[in-house]
Amino acid sequence: MGLWYTFGIALFAAIGTFLFGFDTGIATTTIAHQSWIDYMNHPSKGLTGAVVAVYIAGEALGALTQTAVGDRLGRLRFMQVLCVVVTIGTVIQTASVNIGMFLAGRVLAGYAVGGLVGTVPIYLSEISSPEHRGLIGGISGCGIAFGTMMSNWVGFACSYASYGPTQWRLPLGMQVPWGVILFCGLATFMPDSPRQLLRIGKVDDARREFLKIRRDLDPQSAYQEFALMRAQIEYEVEREVKSYKEIFQLFRHRALV
Repeated sequence: MGLWYTFGIALFAAIGTFLFGFDTGIATTTIAHQSWIDYMNHPSKGLTGAVVAVYIAGEALGALTQTAVGDRLGRLRFMQVLCVVVTIGTVIQTASVNIGMFLAGRVLAGYAVGGLVGTVPIYLSEISSPEHRGLIGGISGCGIAFGTMMSNWVGFACSYASYGPTQWRLPLGMQVPWGVILFCGLATFMPDSPRQLLRIGKVDDARREFLKIRRDLDPQSAYQEFALMRAQIEYEVEREVKSYKEIFQLFRHRALV
């Protein structure tokens, strides 16, 4: 029961990595459509390349934000923010009337999926049991692959549509609902990370979320596993590097073996 519950949550959370794969792949087919080139007034090679470049820059910024902000906001809250951003970004791309507007949408979407692709695997590893962590964590990678595959098939299918904006607006617009769907799940039934809650001192909340996730365990086993996880987190927090300066202070005195 516990495994199937976690597996279902993992599949739903993988919408985040699916969006990464889809939005990354859909640019390839979009900029190849003659209808997009004509609508955007034949952008230069530099501007066409910027469609990909600004997206990757947004991804990098999103990944860095995940490190700096994600732990403070918590997994669910941070992913909710990213869902809002990716929805805005995909709407702007779909409704673009010029290349500048399109690039702005790419930056926003890139930022959001860059954060999601870094947060979803962490979230899945934190809610999964030790014996199934590889299986559950790997679902995030499947989301990327499936999203990339779907983007190419959708782009290919829309190439057979009648010449016009529909050829590229429809594939881009198909991304819009997924951010909303993931946001709704995060706001309602998806459990928070007990490990993250322990790191910020919310022990009672962490225990409640843990029991929700590990519903397959008897009370004694649940108590033991939670106590072990709590001890591990406390040890990690105690040993945690607090500043970048400490990185260069650790292990300075080497032992000759």
